Amino acid sequence: MLDVHALLKWVDRFRRGARFNISGGESLFYDGIEEWIGVLISENRDVTILTNGQLFHKKPTLHSMPVHWIVTYHVALGLDPRKYIERLEP
Repeated sequence: MLDVHALLKWVDRFRRGARFNISGGESLFYDGIEEWIGVLISENRDVTILTNGQLFHKKPTLHSMPVHWIVTYHVALGLDPRKYIERLEP
């Protein structure tokens, strides 16, 4: 992954204070994603994470961070949607 400080410096050249939407593949699979998001938040950036929710329960440090969550559900998971939602609740 790109160094988050280098990314912020580059983005601010074109759009100071930009909002960050974290997506692409499964965002929560990336090593160090918690630290990366923590830096964005410490820099007062608005962060949205798009995830399929599979790893939500394995990333408890993100649960208390002020991020916006977009969680998708796919029937191929084989879970009842209500049970799926229960798994996402921190």
